[in-house]
Amino acid sequence: VLQRAAAQVIVNDTFESYATTADMQANWGSAGLGTLSLTAGNPGQSMAHPGGADNIWAGTISLTPDATHNVVLTGDLYDDGTSSNKRLTIGLRNTSAAPLFEMGEYNTPAGMYLVRVLSMYGGTGAWTPFSSTLSSTARWNRYQATFSATSLVVTLDLGADGTVDYTQTFTGSPSANAFNQLRLGGPSGN
Repeated sequence: VLQRAAAQVIVNDTFESYATTADMQANWGSAGLGTLSLTAGNPGQSMAHPGGADNIWAGTISLTPDATHNVVLTGDLYDDGTSSNKRLTIGLRNTSAAPLFEMGEYNTPAGMYLVRVLSMYGGTGAWTPFSSTLSSTARWNRYQATFSATSLVVTLDLGADGTVDYTQTFTGSPSANAFNQLRLGGPSGN
C-alpha cells in the first residue's frame, strides 16, 4: 500500500484482482521477473519474484512528504527460508535524480533484512540491517516506511502478525525531488 496521509491511498494492490501474469503486468510492467502466484499470497494471491529485474508500477505517482502530509509505503515480502542469498525489495525512487529508498531482503554479512536510504534523511545509500542476528526463515514479513518532513521511520513485522519487531529511524529532511516510481523485485544495481 502506498499512501499520502491516512486518507489518500495512491496504490493498494493485493494481487487478488488478477487472473494471469499478463493481467498483473498491465499494472506492474513486463520488464521485471515477477509472475502471478494464484495460491502463495498473504493470504491469497501474490507476485512471486526471484529477485533481479524489478517490476515497476505503471501508474503515475509524484509524492513528497511535507509538514502536513506523510508518505507511507507498506509491503509484505515472503522469505522462503532456504537462502541466505536472497535479494528482494520494495522501494520508491525518483527516476531522473535521487532519492532512492529500498527495504527488504538483501544478503550481507551484517544481516538479512535491511533498509537503504540515499539522498534524504542523512542516508548514504549503505544497507542498514534491522538486526545483525536475523537469518532467513520461511514467513511473510511486513515492512512499513513512513516518510515525514523531519524523519523516516521503517518498521519490520516478522511473520506479518501485527507486532512490530524492529524499527529504524532516520532523521533529517526528505529530498526535494518527488518519488515518481514504485518498484518491487531485486534491489538497485543487482
